Amino acid sequence: MGGVAWSCHSRIVQRLAQRAYHLESKNSWWDDWAQYQRNTHPVFGLFLYHPLHPIRFPQRVVILIGSIACGFAITNCVYLGLLEDGAEEIGGLDGAWDAYNATASAVVGAISDVTTVDVDRSAFYLLTIGSFVHSTFDMTIWYLMACFCFRPGGFKINRHCQTVGIYVAVLVVLLAIGGATYFVLLRLDEDVKNQADYEATNSEEFADGIIGDNEAVSRFSFFVGYALELVCALFLFYFITSTVFFTGILGCGRVPILGGRPYEIWREKMAKDDDKKSSRDEIDFPGLQTYGV
Repeated sequence: MGGVAWSCHSRIVQRLAQRAYHLESKNSWWDDWAQYQRNTHPVFGLFLYHPLHPIRFPQRVVILIGSIACGFAITNCVYLGLLEDGAEEIGGLDGAWDAYNATASAVVGAISDVTTVDVDRSAFYLLTIGSFVHSTFDMTIWYLMACFCFRPGGFKINRHCQTVGIYVAVLVVLLAIGGATYFVLLRLDEDVKNQADYEATNSEEFADGIIGDNEAVSRFSFFVGYALELVCALFLFYFITSTVFFTGILGCGRVPILGGRPYEIWREKMAKDDDKKSSRDEIDFPGLQTYGV
């Protein structure tokens, strides 16, 4: 019984480290959705994670700080136009970048025509390329912290590897904080130089309305603007995006990563069927098993 309990324990730890959508066989759709949000949400996950989860509270705080710093750096990069400058410097992307800009203009124009909301093009950049880079950063930090390949149930147990993964993740977060600080200072400098031509983003205009007419304080309105965007990202868009991936709609339930919970259930069923087939072969042909056939 001890071996069975340890095997179950190892499997849960491994699946938690992998951000599994389907944790246990007995879980319903709602059970799995709730456990996924409790274990992976950047804020709620600080306090509601599974007792066996390999990523504990201090590590989760580091992940959240890194995510905030990365998002802040990306937001300022988009505002400063570094996204466009970087794409123009890379050869062979002119056509793709022109198509992307045309799509951005069309989408922003359509939203402005259909609704009363005046959307700027930087919002489109943030929701597409910015969101992709931010999500990639978050996933990288997560897997470095979890080091799931070397957790119980993985390839092997190696505590030294886990420690190295945590140190590397902390280093990456520190670099993200340094990058965010640099881009904030750069943006403040650019705002002073181009104060007459400054165009605030939607969130900054809303922040200016909250702050008032204090010119010294309004220079930092993008902090308030980013805070508003962050709240929307964490408590609205995160649930929408994670639920879309959870349902497996993007991968029709059969594609890794995009298949979501249906893919994991399908793989679990396939594994059980293979185990049953192997057991029947051992019972029907015991002699063949002895000779390694």
